[in-house]
Amino acid sequence: MVAVRSFLGDALFAAPDGGYFISAHLSTDVDEATFLAALRAEGIALAPGSAFYPPPATPPAGTLFIRLPFQALNPDDFAFGVELLGKVAEKLSR
Repeated sequence: MVAVRSFLGDALFAAPDGGYFISAHLSTDVDEATFLAALRAEGIALAPGSAFYPPPATPPAGTLFIRLPFQALNPDDFAFGVELLGKVAEKLSR
């Protein structure tokens, strides 16, 4: 949770009480496909968050829904990935 708070700025996220993912709404004007492609180029693979958003609802305007898997990563690797994700989001927002 510290990494998400530190590196994703004003992202709205749910602190899980168990489970395998941290769900978040990331502030960005970039579409999901562009964002995921930019992450893949940096070595981060995320499933499209839209696949897990309850239809017919959509994320709030100016946000992307993302799910951050933490169960298989040690805390340092998770923090590194979230930091890189934040940098990609910031770069795309320029």
